[in-house]
Amino acid sequence: MLVDLSAISYLVHWVLVCNKFQVSMFCTTTPFDAALTQLCSYSPYTISPPYSALISVLLLCLSQVHQTTSMSAPTFAGLLPALPPGIKIILGSSSPRRAEILRTACIPFEAIPTRFDEATIRHTKFSIPPTQYVTDSATLKARDVLSQLPKKTPIPTTYLVIGSDTVVDLNGVVLEKPNSDAEATEMLESLSGETHQVHTGVAIFKYTSDSSGADSIAQIASLAPVRAFAESSTVKFADLNSADVAAYVASGEPLDKAGGYGIQASGGQFVTSIEGCFYNVMGLPMHKVSRALSEIIASI
Repeated sequence: MLVDLSAISYLVHWVLVCNKFQVSMFCTTTPFDAALTQLCSYSPYTISPPYSALISVLLLCLSQVHQTTSMSAPTFAGLLPALPPGIKIILGSSSPRRAEILRTACIPFEAIPTRFDEATIRHTKFSIPPTQYVTDSATLKARDVLSQLPKKTPIPTTYLVIGSDTVVDLNGVVLEKPNSDAEATEMLESLSGETHQVHTGVAIFKYTSDSSGADSIAQIASLAPVRAFAESSTVKFADLNSADVAAYVASGEPLDKAGGYGIQASGGQFVTSIEGCFYNVMGLPMHKVSRALSEIIASI
């Protein structure tokens, strides 16, 4: 029996994500013993059709592979190499969605929330392009997290700090997170039946601490990001009626999301098409971030 191990890995992950299970510890590099154990922990009765039938097939394939070979699944090389000792990736955000994206990509990281107040630069969104606005915001967020890092470490440690910001751009009008149900309703009504863009700015800083901590504060203040960019995706919304909007706003989901909706959650029902990176709309462009990290690490 020929079995495509990597294909089964992807299918397992897809099935669990579609059914909203927590899969942060599972990825395509997970040994198949662990994959089988995790998959078996989900009863087919808790998984919605038609996925339950697929789960049964996957369990059969995995169990046969498990019984006929002691080899683990081939490691997915991906874009990001294994982190060398002394390098840490820091996500400068408290966003569960950005953390989920990095976990899905199997990128090891620690999360440190930024303290930067976006209101301090909000006035600039009227005078600069939205892509510049989100890149500037991402840079300032990451710089704040840099200031929270240890100034001294027993051994030299290189930190790669990721800052990010996402906005919705409707015909040049920047929509951030709504502050109230009324504002969320207004945003969703303006997006109804329209095509808009989602811009995510990313800034990555590299900082190395050591046992001396000499000039570390001045060093941080003068650092520029080693990578700073913005990714844009185009999203088309369906025509929404007042009941659609009212029900969604009542769910509470819009209040912590740019533009008042989450494409990865129930707000995805409003989206008829997307051009560009899905993860960018979700909050972090997976491919470009992975590529940037890979290139930075290769240069260290």
